[in-house]
Amino acid sequence: MRRFLKSSRIAAVAMAFAAAFFTASPAAAEVPVGARMDGDVGVITFAWKEPVSYQTKVDAKQLTVRFSRALGTPVQALARQLPDLVEWVRPGADERTAVLGLKRPAKVFAYYAGTAVMVELVPMAEAAPPKRAAAEPETVGERAAKAGAQAVQAPAAPPAKLPRVGVRTGVHPDYTRLVFDWSEDVGYSVKNAGGVVTVTFQRPADMDLNRILRGSPRFVGGARSSVGANSTIVTLAVPAGAEIKDFKSGSKLVLDIRVPGGDETPVALPAATQAPATETAAAPAQAPAAKPAPVA
Repeated sequence: MRRFLKSSRIAAVAMAFAAAFFTASPAAAEVPVGARMDGDVGVITFAWKEPVSYQTKVDAKQLTVRFSRALGTPVQALARQLPDLVEWVRPGADERTAVLGLKRPAKVFAYYAGTAVMVELVPMAEAAPPKRAAAEPETVGERAAKAGAQAVQAPAAPPAKLPRVGVRTGVHPDYTRLVFDWSEDVGYSVKNAGGVVTVTFQRPADMDLNRILRGSPRFVGGARSSVGANSTIVTLAVPAGAEIKDFKSGSKLVLDIRVPGGDETPVALPAATQAPATETAAAPAQAPAAKPAPVA
């Protein structure tokens, strides 16, 4: 009887171990996690070795990144690696989540780079304080007097020298980044017509394209700029199947050029069209007035 009870206890323990072995979730793989600054943009890399799905959620100044599998790696070091953007980091109880406390509002862009998951934090400009109300409303007479004074004022002379805007380039494993370093906020639009990308800024400027022209970054076959009366146009030649992502980082404009598949050869940069003389051509010197004929 005693031998039977002992055998029963051994069998129960063995069954418990077997149940724990077969029902426990697989051990979490150690996923390398790191971050760096790319200009003003924070870039976080979750270097998964196998495909994994993910979700991102931004709530005020808190970012949550959740994966379909456990990370198995501490994530607290991200706060030290992105000190200007991230205040604290903590892992989720499910071991699949990283929660980041942001120091300021930011746009979040997440995408795959092979099997790795990239998360970019793009700081957003702080909201401008509300304008102070005028101490007293203007009277009808004061408004009329001001309008008359403005009507007789001479038009403002155009700036003698256009502001110079640098353009930085960064080549990454699956995309090329261009950063237009405007020092003030400027409106813009982007159009991609079969590999010919046109970026129109709503302000004239002297674009410094030397880094593009000399560096020949991947996915960019050529570039040029032209200045109009109230705008600057930058034309880029990229592969016909390229995807263009644009966003603002403060006053800077960021363009990411990706080629998800197919031919990576940029199209030919089309010939420049001649702009109206009022925009780009200098005014011709006036001929001297003819002298009157001597009186006989």
